[in-house]
Amino acid sequence: MSTETMDVVARVKQTIANVLNAEREAEDIPDDALIYDDLGIDSIDAIDLVLQLEEEFQVKLGDAELAKDFYSVRTVADKIRQLI
Repeated sequence: MSTETMDVVARVKQTIANVLNAEREAEDIPDDALIYDDLGIDSIDAIDLVLQLEEEFQVKLGDAELAKDFYSVRTVADKIRQLI
């Protein structure tokens, strides 16, 4: 994995940890963790996560993209890499 790839993944994990309010540390979140099932993010947390990811990476995550890409830490990071 390239340094750039790892950086995006690390930043996504840190953003998730921020949304979860320290329920989980960023380094304890696996790359393949499922956003809803493994991390327990609910719909309100998901909205907050999207807003924070958009701010962190200066991207716009559209609803259609989120429907298919907002599945796991890895798929979110992959989508963000496509947008930056």
